[in-house]
Amino acid sequence: MKPRIKNESGFSLIEMMVVMAIIGLMAAIAVPSFNALMQKGRLKAAGREITMELILARAHSISTGLSQTITFDPANGTWTIPGKGTGSFASKGYHGIAFEDSSGDPIQFKTSAGADVDSITFKPDGTLENNLSSLTNSVGKIYLVDTKNNVDKITIEVSQYTGMVRLVDGRSTP
Repeated sequence: MKPRIKNESGFSLIEMMVVMAIIGLMAAIAVPSFNALMQKGRLKAAGREITMELILARAHSISTGLSQTITFDPANGTWTIPGKGTGSFASKGYHGIAFEDSSGDPIQFKTSAGADVDSITFKPDGTLENNLSSLTNSVGKIYLVDTKNNVDKITIEVSQYTGMVRLVDGRSTP
């Protein structure tokens, strides 16, 4: 009879435990960074969403020949567009995102008479009805902030004379 040759392929229990410990350690280091990255992604997505709503409202105003007004409620984190209804950060899944600015006025727009207002009105020619001449470069601003870390900010700018909307990463300065 021939002696059997023992098959010695595979991993020992100790080798498997070492690999599992290394994977666990790497996961413990990566999870907090991943959560911060996800929150920053939510902030940018919220900024893009509001920017697109403003661009669509301007386009609607131009195509229909009628003024279009978007009203913001910073305290509740909502915005209202006629014909589309009300949107909010919570309903869109943007938890921990809010309208906020260190000056206390996260929606920096003015009426045609120059009074502070939390709404934007696009005229049929695509420009703003809001009078922003007292603001730097006649640009109205909407500030969004990540309330979980209060560091990441996004600014949405709207030009009075062109109605063009742009998203700025961080807090824009004059």
